[in-house]
Amino acid sequence: MSTIDPTVQVVRAEIQGDGQGPAPFPDIVAGALRLIRTRQGLTQTAASKRPGAPDFRTLSHWETRRKLPSLRILANYLRALGLDFSAFQEALDQIAGVDSAEAALTSRLVELEGLQPRITELERRVSELERPDGES
Repeated sequence: MSTIDPTVQVVRAEIQGDGQGPAPFPDIVAGALRLIRTRQGLTQTAASKRPGAPDFRTLSHWETRRKLPSLRILANYLRALGLDFSAFQEALDQIAGVDSAEAALTSRLVELEGLQPRITELERRVSELERPDGES
């Protein structure tokens, strides 16, 4: 098992409160937003001065769970930090305690399981083609 980034530990501790059950989704989003900003070495004030970033008050509201950004505004903010949604997803996974590699494998497994009916049909057709003429 890999060690957890100390910044992730701090943010998780702040959002988990009493530690009973998983953190609510807005808390995870707020934690992920704070994590990606602090990993860039930025304060809220410095981040808000980036072209395309929201103002300080909006960032504060996001990071304190008072408000959630729309996807369009979030995309603009990520671009202002030189990031994209994959960085945000990684931060979400880390704050939520999801192993990114495990999440990727699970996603791929679900995708492959969806192919099973097609594979079964192709195997049936191949077996029909392999039978000598006249056999059913």
